[in-house]
Amino acid sequence: RDRLDKSLAQKKSLVINKSSVLGIKFEAEQYKRYFPVIINPHTISLGGKKHLIIPELNITISDKIGLIGDNGSGKSTLLNHIISSFYLPSDRIIYIPQEISERDSKWLVKKIQNYNREIKGQLMTIISRLGSDPKHVLETTTPSPGEVRKLMLAEGMRLNPALIVMDEPTNHMDLPSITCIEQALAECTYAQLLVSHDHVFLQQIVDHYWSFESADKNKYIVRCQY
Repeated sequence: RDRLDKSLAQKKSLVINKSSVLGIKFEAEQYKRYFPVIINPHTISLGGKKHLIIPELNITISDKIGLIGDNGSGKSTLLNHIISSFYLPSDRIIYIPQEISERDSKWLVKKIQNYNREIKGQLMTIISRLGSDPKHVLETTTPSPGEVRKLMLAEGMRLNPALIVMDEPTNHMDLPSITCIEQALAECTYAQLLVSHDHVFLQQIVDHYWSFESADKNKYIVRCQY
């Protein structure tokens, strides 16, 4: 009993400084010629009588922009418009949609499992920093929705992208995974467009917002907030 009491006292007195590298840093300088991206003022149909009015919007090489607003206000519609009109090669844009089909998940896993050892090693490092067991993620045939999002993010980061676009990045993520994703995105050096209802998450990453606000029942407008 005495030894136990001493052990418990020693345990309480211990201070453990633990640190690990969770973020991933890449060099974005090579993409300077593609920026700034300028979205000209126009109106996009949201279906039926609803429309989204877009002012001139700019994305610089280091912008981290949070897209906020009600469901149905046109956030995903604007993302798709930007991606389709951006003149970068498709493999230099990471786009992770709000929901990923099981078919796409299995295709991605099969693609990654056919990589050579060097590329798999790079992916395992990134997946580990995103808060998952890389061996488990790379060996499963049907990863969870959260693991698929990490696989897509890791695969994109490996290619050193110019722009990352994520629609609800924290979907299907537990708290430790959200923390790791948050830190990774905060440390990344390339431009980001992040749609999320999790304002606490966005506050740790973005430097300004595009707010989708209702002008009337059939009209939304995008406003920049710094």
